[in-house]
Amino acid sequence: MTGVRTSMVYGLEEIFGSGTPMNEAWIAPPVGSYFNFTHSRSVTPLSAAGTKTWEKAAYGALTGSWEWTFSMDYDYIEPLALVFEDHSYDASTKTHTFSKVNNGRIPSFTVRKKQLNRITDSGVKDETVVLRGCVVRNMRISKNAGSSEMSATLTGFYASDTMTKGDLTSTDYKPYDGNLVEYACLFAGSIADNNYVANTESLNISIENNSAANMSTCSPFAGSYFEGPTTYSFGTTCYSNDPAKYKQRLYSGGQTNTETSPKSKGMGPLSKMNIVSFNEEYRDRDAGIATAVGKSTNHMVIGLEDVVFKSLTWQKGDGTKLMDQINGTNVRLITIEVKSQNAPGKDDLWKKTNPHCITYTPSEGTGGTTEGEEGGVQEPTA
Repeated sequence: MTGVRTSMVYGLEEIFGSGTPMNEAWIAPPVGSYFNFTHSRSVTPLSAAGTKTWEKAAYGALTGSWEWTFSMDYDYIEPLALVFEDHSYDASTKTHTFSKVNNGRIPSFTVRKKQLNRITDSGVKDETVVLRGCVVRNMRISKNAGSSEMSATLTGFYASDTMTKGDLTSTDYKPYDGNLVEYACLFAGSIADNNYVANTESLNISIENNSAANMSTCSPFAGSYFEGPTTYSFGTTCYSNDPAKYKQRLYSGGQTNTETSPKSKGMGPLSKMNIVSFNEEYRDRDAGIATAVGKSTNHMVIGLEDVVFKSLTWQKGDGTKLMDQINGTNVRLITIEVKSQNAPGKDDLWKKTNPHCITYTPSEGTGGTTEGEEGGVQEPTA
């Protein structure tokens, strides 16, 4: 039987694996969200002596995995707080900065999915599934050629899940009210006109937390989790007819743009690259792009520090275009800065005062009305 409709909301956990969102705030996901999960148990068939068929199945640990794909949005910053340990906020400029820190720890969160199975009252039951102890293992950000959309995919594991059957009147739903992150400009260095690398056609960024569940000998469920070294990678396909932008940096190990043959000593990474999206209208290829970024009310800056170029492919094209493909890099650190006029403040991120909460309750003095249970937050009945 095919489900009619399914929804997804999530919230930060104060205790790993509790399945209870902080402040009872279930947060609606960004637009374009697709959430899939797999529930797996290790099973060992046991055979008795002298038989060709197994007699008993021994069940082991639960290994839950999930994948969440969504469109990047200036206003929906909550997923970034699940990937990075450090989150700072400048209320005067409405700018959030997410970064990795050595002594930090990424949080766990819980996910609730509701699936409407009933078309008529035929005895079929709807279902509510809660995933407990979700942790991000990897984040990928990508943009495809010919598309304005910046897409993100989070993958990770979860500790346990529960399912409740019942009759639901609706799924969890909150009307979308955001601003998509569109297009991306690449700067080889700081955000300045002379550092602009022409027309990024496609790009991909990976942030790997190397997190994993800790399994105990007395339970099939994870009781905690750990994180390994963070690794980053970056690749792009773009047009650049100015060799000084980054091609000549490959010869010198990234430090200068004056070399015309590979160096043997004194090499080092390019100290900074910036991938920038912004909402100010901009058409000219070279003139005033840094000014346009500065004038924007919304922007997203993905900052790459210490970029090591390992390979660069000059593609001869098919007679229509000549392109460069940067596909072998190491990056020491990636930070993401989001300036947004409508994103919730840091203190509201995991509270009902967050406008993305499906039971949004405005703070005193903000005006508006309180949303109660409307929006599909009804719990199923047995």
